[in-house]
Amino acid sequence: MMLLGLTHVATAQQPPDWVQSRPMDQSSYIGIGMASKSNLNYVQEARDQALTDIAHQISVSISSENSLQEREDNEVYSRQFTSTTRSETSLDLEFYEVIDAFNGEDEYHVFLKLNKEQYAKSLQASKAEHARIVDCHQNESSLIATLKSKFQGVPTDGARYVYLGECHYLVGIGTSSIGSKSNSDLARIGQVKAQRAVSLLINGSEITSETIISTSETITDDMVSFSESFRDEINERSTGFVQGMQKLTSFSSDDGLTFVFVIFDVLESR
Repeated sequence: MMLLGLTHVATAQQPPDWVQSRPMDQSSYIGIGMASKSNLNYVQEARDQALTDIAHQISVSISSENSLQEREDNEVYSRQFTSTTRSETSLDLEFYEVIDAFNGEDEYHVFLKLNKEQYAKSLQASKAEHARIVDCHQNESSLIATLKSKFQGVPTDGARYVYLGECHYLVGIGTSSIGSKSNSDLARIGQVKAQRAVSLLINGSEITSETIISTSETITDDMVSFSESFRDEINERSTGFVQGMQKLTSFSSDDGLTFVFVIFDVLESR
């Protein structure tokens, strides 16, 4: 969320003091950006420059790479040493405030501030959330064991919320009779059925499926043979969230007749 606190845009010929001399504020990071008005998107360009100015004050990652190459060609020996330094800023800037802007004749200037205390609290909260999600992903083996204990004996389609300690998961289960299907067909059918189950749980399904079993009889001389074909017709229009859920695991039922496919997502902790 960005707090845009623009009070006014100066349009006088004389630019404000902050354009000529960088202001100082011990409680905030200062960002000053400028762009030529010949650029169609000069307002956004100036703001991006101001945000980059703030970002470089907060977190700049510097990496270096050294390379030594030795070569001998036609009895001529050469040695070359190369040193490369890269700097990269990786940062999500939120809660910045637009203090002022100056709309000059040829250039546009903008003055931003980011409160240091507010930024530090936001960063700490973000780190804590990331650590929690990583821990919940590391707990996948316990989630798999829990689901197998419930569905390997009696496999059924469905979706549910699963709580393991502080971790909160959304799980979708899709099944398919194994028969003569290939592994890729089993996985695809199971995935779409699992997505359908989650869609039903969240906000109604936009995935429909129909199972068609055809039986035929063939008579040759004195012999009669029967054959059976199986087809799943699936129409998929699921939401982006459901399609983005990851595969957790897949397994066969205890009797070996049913394939079970499981998708999941990590939700907030309790």
